[in-house]
Amino acid sequence: MSTLYEDWVDFAHLGPKPAGSKMNEAASQWLEDSLKQEGITSHQHRFDTTVWTLKNFEPLKMVESDQILESYPAVGSSSGNIKQGLIERSGTTNIWHMYQWPRYTVKNHVGKVIAHITARPDGPPLSQTLLETWNYPHLFVGEDTFREWEALINSGKTPTVSFQIETEITKKELINVHGIIKGTNSDLPPLVIGAHFDTMYNTIGAYDNASGTMVLLHLIKHLFDKPIERDIHYVFFNAEELLLAGSKAFVNDFYSEKDSLNIMINIEGMGRGSQVDIWSTNPNKIKNLELLKSNFDSLHQITPPLAGSDHQPFVDVGHPAMMLTVNDQEIIHSRRDVPQSEMVKNMKILYSYLEKITV
Repeated sequence: MSTLYEDWVDFAHLGPKPAGSKMNEAASQWLEDSLKQEGITSHQHRFDTTVWTLKNFEPLKMVESDQILESYPAVGSSSGNIKQGLIERSGTTNIWHMYQWPRYTVKNHVGKVIAHITARPDGPPLSQTLLETWNYPHLFVGEDTFREWEALINSGKTPTVSFQIETEITKKELINVHGIIKGTNSDLPPLVIGAHFDTMYNTIGAYDNASGTMVLLHLIKHLFDKPIERDIHYVFFNAEELLLAGSKAFVNDFYSEKDSLNIMINIEGMGRGSQVDIWSTNPNKIKNLELLKSNFDSLHQITPPLAGSDHQPFVDVGHPAMMLTVNDQEIIHSRRDVPQSEMVKNMKILYSYLEKITV
């Protein structure tokens, strides 16, 4: 059997795996084949959702200087050809109900709104998924551009930009990959363990979330022939980056009734840091925290959990849930998210912890 590291690198280097893409389909097949090689039967949970695709992007430029600004189209952006866009401050953009980032309106020469640009004020640019209706072209820029534009606006000047973007929005049938490892006591409510395997369009997603996907895959292979007390329902979620479409469909079809499971554990990105974050509905249901405390410099608990990942649909119908992550905001949703050695160390720690609390 290949190692956790080998599988992680191979899976990440399939390439970007945005929901609905050819590589997303290849990733789900990769997971099914990997389980099949170990004699583990998995199933396809099919669901329909709206898929956003980036067809073409001509970069954001300052018109006066022809300077290219690092930027990423928002998932949900519409198409547009902006030639002389005038930048104005216009409030904030809600990022996964966790952050409020400053937003700029882009207007034409007669004052009509033609696009929006959101700035990450405290780091390099990354892409995010829009929570509002998909009406306008929308880009994300980083801290450097934010500071440059603020200086211009504060001096009475108006930044003028250009960019071109072509997108497509379609309905597609997607696949979650799931299965059940049978326990010895069928009267006990099952444990659900999940991780999403899709990525944003602009990254191979070594951290977000090939790391969590591979921890789950190797945990399944380890537990498959072990005596466990309760059933474990595992699921590789698709379309997490499309407003949790895969986990919402999964909960609706399998776990819409409250009290039908023991707890849901969501394995999210294993980044390079030395702090593990645990988002949970009930800290008293978390087992063996000392195993994590002894391997990380710090442990940060958030209760109730924030809404930014696949545990949330379970929480919404009243299930207990927890998410494990080592946050790495410097590389998330960008081309900087590639395999790095510190991630492997944290993946192994989380794998060891999950192994002990599930057997």
